[in-house]
Amino acid sequence: MTKFIVILIFWVLFFNVIKGSLASDRECFTILKNQFNLSNCTICQKEICPDFEPCIYYQKGYLSLFLQIERDIKTDECFKTVQEITMKNSNFPNNLMVSFYGTSISLIDCTTTDLNSIIPKKNVSHLSITNLKLQEPGLIHNTTIVNSFLKSSNISYFSSTFNNIIGNFSELKNFEFNRFEINNNQIEGTIDSSWCNTLLKINNNKLSGELPSCFTCHLYSETLKSMIITGNSFSNVNPIPECKTLIPNLYYDPKSGKLYLYGDDLGFISKDIENDKFIFNLEKPSKLFIAYNVSESDLPKNLKITFLGAKKEFTLSTTKIEPFVSSITISEKFDSITFNGTNFNSPSSISIMVNDKNCRVTFSNYYEIKCQIQGLSKNDFAIISITIGEDDYYKQTLNTTIFTYINQNIKVKKCSEVCENFDYDVCIKMKDCDQNLISNTCDSTSDCNCNIDFQNSFCSYIPCPFDCNKGKCNYQTGLCECPLNLQGQNCLTPQIPCNSSCNIDLNQGKCNTINGYCECFSNFVGTECQFINCASDCSTTLGQGSCNGQTGICNCSLNYQGSDCSLPFKDCTSDCNEQLNKGECNNQTGICKCIPNYQGSNCTIPSHYITSVIPCSIDGGEVLINGWFGDDHDETHQSQYFKVFIGTLDCIVSSINETTIKCNLGAGTGTKNIKIINSINPTVIFNGNGLFNYENPIKTCPNSCTSLNNGKCNSNTGECQCNDNYRGFDCSTPIKIIETAPSTNTTINKDTGGIELTNQDTIYEISIISLNEISIDGLIIKSHQLKDNWSIYNITDVTTTDSNKIFKFSQQLINNTCKITFTIEEIKLKDKNFTFGTTTFKVEKDSIKLSVLIQDYQYQSSLNTLQLIFYSGANTNLNSNNNDFNSNDCNKQDTSIDISNANNQQISNYIQISKNSKTLVGRFINQVIADSRSTFMSSTIINENDKSSSSSSIKIGLNLPHCKECLIDPDFSVLVSPDFKESCDESNKNKWLIPVVVVVPVVGFAAIATLSIVLYRKNKYNIKIISQKLKSLNRK
Repeated sequence: MTKFIVILIFWVLFFNVIKGSLASDRECFTILKNQFNLSNCTICQKEICPDFEPCIYYQKGYLSLFLQIERDIKTDECFKTVQEITMKNSNFPNNLMVSFYGTSISLIDCTTTDLNSIIPKKNVSHLSITNLKLQEPGLIHNTTIVNSFLKSSNISYFSSTFNNIIGNFSELKNFEFNRFEINNNQIEGTIDSSWCNTLLKINNNKLSGELPSCFTCHLYSETLKSMIITGNSFSNVNPIPECKTLIPNLYYDPKSGKLYLYGDDLGFISKDIENDKFIFNLEKPSKLFIAYNVSESDLPKNLKITFLGAKKEFTLSTTKIEPFVSSITISEKFDSITFNGTNFNSPSSISIMVNDKNCRVTFSNYYEIKCQIQGLSKNDFAIISITIGEDDYYKQTLNTTIFTYINQNIKVKKCSEVCENFDYDVCIKMKDCDQNLISNTCDSTSDCNCNIDFQNSFCSYIPCPFDCNKGKCNYQTGLCECPLNLQGQNCLTPQIPCNSSCNIDLNQGKCNTINGYCECFSNFVGTECQFINCASDCSTTLGQGSCNGQTGICNCSLNYQGSDCSLPFKDCTSDCNEQLNKGECNNQTGICKCIPNYQGSNCTIPSHYITSVIPCSIDGGEVLINGWFGDDHDETHQSQYFKVFIGTLDCIVSSINETTIKCNLGAGTGTKNIKIINSINPTVIFNGNGLFNYENPIKTCPNSCTSLNNGKCNSNTGECQCNDNYRGFDCSTPIKIIETAPSTNTTINKDTGGIELTNQDTIYEISIISLNEISIDGLIIKSHQLKDNWSIYNITDVTTTDSNKIFKFSQQLINNTCKITFTIEEIKLKDKNFTFGTTTFKVEKDSIKLSVLIQDYQYQSSLNTLQLIFYSGANTNLNSNNNDFNSNDCNKQDTSIDISNANNQQISNYIQISKNSKTLVGRFINQVIADSRSTFMSSTIINENDKSSSSSSIKIGLNLPHCKECLIDPDFSVLVSPDFKESCDESNKNKWLIPVVVVVPVVGFAAIATLSIVLYRKNKYNIKIISQKLKSLNRK
């Protein structure tokens, strides 16, 4: 009785507590209703209908407020019970986030003066903002502010639409949102795969780039397109790509009655998943859908599912059983295997091992698997084990193991079935002994049943395609084994023996048992394959030779030669000066083949050339010409036979030897060509383009150094000496502008040998693209492509004593003895002085110096020259920040080229290329070191900017003499122009970079071209070596 009373008191007290709690909730409902002067909400109002009215909603202790207020909300106990608040056409109260203890906030057409006041607390899981207005000037919506809303919150559902949000989508972090809506804004950038597991709505923005496969797999879904594609500009959505990454699996849990559809790239929309049995509800985008209340009796063995958004159909097993294999097909190259059967699943969940080798799965559906393997070779009698495993997320791995022969077509059955229908030696199994794989022993007495431990195992056999008749099928090879007197695929063809061994023991032939004749192997002939066959039978039918069957060597007739006597043999009409090593006879043509310095029918005519020149002054005088002009054995080697013309003047020859001509020239000025003619052979002419320049003791400076305030001219060197506040070859650029120049990154491409200079929105490439051999009349005789043929070595280990890095490239020309070496030196920590000929010059720090060495070029004529082509192109860096790209309008300029200072009468030539308020200055010192002698070198503008091209370039020709070793040394500096503006607004600076192409005409066996690029800026270069096999900067 006492126990009963205690229980009764407990239930009375418990009922009163519950009653009091309910009364408290209802009381708060009434208090809040009166406080805000609200009415009860209808369903329409709760769902935020267009005819929005302030109201309050209550159901099962869940309070929702729908407000239009212009004042702060009081913090009281009743307000703390509100779980959901929706505001429309209101000023957002600054104290709301402090006072609110619920989970859901929705703001529609609201106004705020402080964006920070909207940052939610930990308790808020649902935040929706639509058309938020900002009262204070200067406040903006951007992705940085959105991140600040979310980074410290527990929000799983976020919505911010029609808010004019700007910025890059890649700056937004996915904090494992279930749902994220940020459509109808101004956001740019791309979407990465971190958003694949979020229900994303981002239409009507400015997004671009490639979409991840989780989205592109379902572009046939109109719902998904409206959520993602509409209003954006993605690059891989039209045409719609085929989906190759959708991987579905099924798992049924009988305890919960749930059927799980799981895998990769499954989609986002439930209605896009179609089957005739169940409705799959979205649980985790791309990863998991669940069908509820599925009874085991209603569950089919297999379920056909169609993904409408991907236009893909799959047959999936609803229960997990081992894969069943019915046949195996191995490719002819033994590099791939195809399995046919049932109960196969997606490639990601299947692993295949062939002995200890992995066979990589490339395709799988319910009925077929394909995989690729390396190291597998045919062996008709070898036995391997193949294990197919399915690794299921919800259950343990399911394996099927098959022991099989290695052949191209294999049938697979249960061992018991095989033994009942075929011979006992068909079944094979694994045995724990040293023999490893052996044949299974079946009971051959009576019904040939397999051992009892092998009854349910899989084994394989290869059926013979024909009835073996009197023979027997070998189920290991799938071939008929015939009796000794029969042969063929079906053992019906009789064997006919040969009369000899066909020298089979010497591997010279074999017997053809179908006709009874010897069948000789390659290079052997005769009825018994006893003779060695000569090449092309020595052209015997043409009467040009005969074959020696014992040696296999041709004996050619008198007028023929070659391994098969097919080449004619002709004597030359002279000895080709072979005794003096000037030529040799070509017996195929009967014409002398001369060494490079000689020509003529008997190789007696020298081909003279110039390597260097020591000129006279403008007043005239003695000229010294170095080169090669024949040797003492040549009849032409006398001064009276040589005529030298410099320009239009005759230079009177006073003496001559093998390497030097001295002559006297009248007064003149400027750059001249040199022509040398030998009167005995007047058709042999050497024409040296721009090799002579009158010496003028008084030098001029470029642009007269701008003004006396900027600098003064050194008339001895022809160089400007700038005052402290100016810089540049003509002292035109204020140094304070140089110090504000933006930074530039440099990338060296090891495959092309090129240099890419990237500065914000611009990419420029400098590279060596070709080497041309040029005739004396200016025609291209041979062109060698260099750009994509460099090999690189000594990438990181070569460091100079002044900490400069040196990178070297080289390549050997095809069908030529020439080797080209290309060197890049990075001038890093301090300026570096160089001496070149009679000139000393400085290359400043943060510069790049290039040199090119050309060795042992094999000319088609010693009168020809070379042309080395440097290329540089300007392109837009499409990977740069769009804000940077658009913020530099004040410095935007088209490319212009100034060649007014390309003057051979100065110590150096200068070219100027201007773009975006920056100027690249190319300096070409008018000297070349030719065979260790300093001589004049002229420069020529080959062609100017191609106005029809989207990129800008210029070509400069450096005219060199014929030499065994030539060294040239131009250098380049990039300076800002005087009209450069440091900043177009408060946050962005200008980006700039200028292109140049250098063409180096070379006369001789070797040349070195040196290019120094100086970029004046605040930060140092970042230099790295890349390969085109990696992802480098692409020229757009």
